[in-house]
Amino acid sequence: MLAGLCLAGYWPSFSGRFFLDDYSNIVENPYVRIKDLRPKTLISAAFQDFKQNRPLSNLSLALNYYFNGQDPFGYHLVNFLLHLFTAAGVWLLLRRLFLRLGFEHRRSELAAWLSALVWATDPLHTQAVAYMVQRQLLMAAGFYVWTLYFYHRGLESNRNRRLLLVGAGFLCALAILSKEIALTLPAMVLAWKVYFFDRLEPGWLRQNRKWIMALGVFYLLLAAFAFRPGMREVVFNFGRYNFGAREKILSQPRVWLWDFFIIIFPFPQFLSVKHSFPVSHSFFNPASTIPAWVLIAGLMVLAAVRARKNRLVSFAMVWYFGVLLVESLPLPIQLVLEHRLYLASLGIIAPAVSYPVLKLKRVRPALLTLLILAALFTGLSHLRCRVWRNEQSLWKDALKKSPTAISSWVSYCEALSVAGQCREAASVCAVAGATPNSHLNAQLFLADCYLRTGENGPAKNELLALAGKYPSLPAAVYLNLGMICSREKDYPNAIAWYFQAIAREPKNFSAHYQLAQAYARTDNQAGFISELSQALELSPASRPARLELARALAQKGDCAGAVKLIRNAPVSSAEFSPILEFCKGK
Repeated sequence: MLAGLCLAGYWPSFSGRFFLDDYSNIVENPYVRIKDLRPKTLISAAFQDFKQNRPLSNLSLALNYYFNGQDPFGYHLVNFLLHLFTAAGVWLLLRRLFLRLGFEHRRSELAAWLSALVWATDPLHTQAVAYMVQRQLLMAAGFYVWTLYFYHRGLESNRNRRLLLVGAGFLCALAILSKEIALTLPAMVLAWKVYFFDRLEPGWLRQNRKWIMALGVFYLLLAAFAFRPGMREVVFNFGRYNFGAREKILSQPRVWLWDFFIIIFPFPQFLSVKHSFPVSHSFFNPASTIPAWVLIAGLMVLAAVRARKNRLVSFAMVWYFGVLLVESLPLPIQLVLEHRLYLASLGIIAPAVSYPVLKLKRVRPALLTLLILAALFTGLSHLRCRVWRNEQSLWKDALKKSPTAISSWVSYCEALSVAGQCREAASVCAVAGATPNSHLNAQLFLADCYLRTGENGPAKNELLALAGKYPSLPAAVYLNLGMICSREKDYPNAIAWYFQAIAREPKNFSAHYQLAQAYARTDNQAGFISELSQALELSPASRPARLELARALAQKGDCAGAVKLIRNAPVSSAEFSPILEFCKGK
C-alpha cells in the first residue's frame, strides 16, 4: 500500500525533464558522461578531481548515464526507488523505537507504518524526488536512516552485535560520501544512544566521554578538510546571493519557523521551486527577527529541560534542528529550499502521526483519519509532480506564488525561449528585463529563441539593441549577429561581427569557422584557409573543418599539406577519398 500510494503520487515526475543544476551535474558534466565501467573511469566519475565532496552520489549518476544516457526516465526511477528505500527504513526504525519505549506491539507496528506512509506521500518531498540531481540528498537520507536502524539493532542484540554495529558504521560512511548533510550523523547516532539506551540517566556524559572525544577529533579533521585551499573560495563566496554570512545567521530562526510551517501545511499554494524570503539585515529589520530568535531559543531550552521526562518529543526537536544544521551554517546556500526538509520533516511528522495511535484509547478513528490524510497527500503530490514535468510549468508556478521575483521572470523567460515559444517569451522577457541586472540575460534568451526558430529579423533587432546599449558583451552575441548577416548575404558586416567575437574570445572555434565561411563567399581564399587552420587547431576533431581545409589546400596545389591533414584525422571518412584521388597524380 505504501509503495502503491507513492507510485500514484510520483508517477507524473517520471516524464519530467532535466532542470537547473541537472545540467551542470549530469548533462554537461564530463566526469559523469562515462562510456565504460573500467575502475579508472568510475573513480574519476566519483571524485571528479576532488572538485566535489559527494563521490558516491556522483558515481550513481554516472552509472545512470552509462545505462540510460540522457533519457530522464531511468534517473527518475532510481530516485523513486531510493525514496521507497528511505521510507522502509523509517518504518522499521520507528517500529524498533516504539517497542523500545515500551508501547504495545500492535500499536507500535501501526504507528511506525502510518508515520512512514504519511511521510512518504507528503507533497513537500516532491522537489527532493522529482528533481534528478537531488539523488545526492535521497542517498544521504536513506543511508542516514538505515545507519540508525542498524545501530539500534546492534545495541539491542547480543548474538550479532558486532556485525550490526560494523554495518551501521559502513552505512554512515556511505551517507557522508553521498552529501554533506550526513555530517551530523555521527553526532545523531550518539544522541540516539543517550536518549533511548542511556535514557539520559545521571552519568551519561561520563559514560560516553570516549564517544564525545572521538566526535571532537572527527569534526576538527572534517573542518580542516572542508576548508582546504581548493574549497575556501566556494565556502566563503556569497557573490550569487543578496545576503552574506551575517545576514544568513540573523535570518535562520525565521527560516526554521517557515520550514516548520510548510511541514505542517504542505499544500501546493505554499510550495515553490524558489521562495522570495526576506533577509534579516539586523535584529529589528524585519521586525519578526527578534521574536523568531526568542521563540527558537525557548524551544531549544524547553527541549533540554524536558528531555528526561519526554524523551521522544525532545529528541524530535534535536532531530529537526540537527538534520538542518549543515545547511543552516553561514554558507553560500539559499535561505529556503524545500528539499532540505526531506529528512528533517520526520522530527515533526513522526510524533504527530504516532501520538494518537500510541496514546489514545481508540485506534480506529486515528487510523481512518491518517489514511485519509495519506490519500490526500498522494493527490497533492500527484498535482505537484505535474508542475515538475518541465521548466515552463515550474517557473510559471513559481511566479504565481512570488509575482515580484525578477529572477523567476528571467528563468521563465529562458524556459520559454529554450522551448521555442518566442511569442509567449517576448512578453515574459519584457518583464524579466525590467531591471538593469536582468535585462541582458532576458534579451539574450529572447534573441536565441528567435534564432533557433528562424526568425532572423526579430533576433537581429534584439542583438543590435544589446550591442548598442552595452559596451562589452559575450562573444556569442557578435557571433550570432555575424551568422544573421551571413544568412542575409551581407558578408562584409558578417566579417566585421565575427572579428568582434574573436576579439572577445580568441579561442572560439565557431567564430573562426564562420569567419572562414564568410571569406569563402567573398572569394578570399587566403583568409578562408587561414581561419580554417585556426579553427582546426582549436577543435582537431571537427570533420567539416578538416575536410574543407584539405580540399582547399589540394585545389591550391598543396597536396602534401592536404594528405597530411587527412592522415592525421582522428577518424577516417569516405569523404576524404576524392581528395586523395585528386592528389594521386600530383
